[in-house]
Amino acid sequence: MFIWDPIILESQIIYNNCRLVFENDMELINYLNKPLTTIPDMVFLKMHLPLQNGTRCVNAFRGQSMLKKAVMVIYGAEATEAEIEEAFVERANIYMNIPKKKTELESHLGDILKLVYQYKHSNLSVENLLLRLG
Repeated sequence: MFIWDPIILESQIIYNNCRLVFENDMELINYLNKPLTTIPDMVFLKMHLPLQNGTRCVNAFRGQSMLKKAVMVIYGAEATEAEIEEAFVERANIYMNIPKKKTELESHLGDILKLVYQYKHSNLSVENLLLRLG
């Protein structure tokens, strides 16, 4: 599973306990376009990114054939209803409002992982997966 978290000034991917850091969303896209790159099951994107918003990144990622089956999770704390709706229109699967309590965040992440596991192992299409948390 890959996680992209630009909260810590830059973007990063974590895969099998190996962290890859990216300056921005375009570096991540370029990395994912390299041959032999492991295809992520999930991509977490912050709603408000430095160069463009997470919704536009989802649209760009969905244009990549290798990412069509990846679950796209957009998260944020200050997204408007219009931004959340736009994220789903651009084919994000999940929107997660970042809760203030650590236990709530852990619960949300656990719910996401369980749901994605069920979809992947039941041969259900992630294109039909839509969820809003928080």
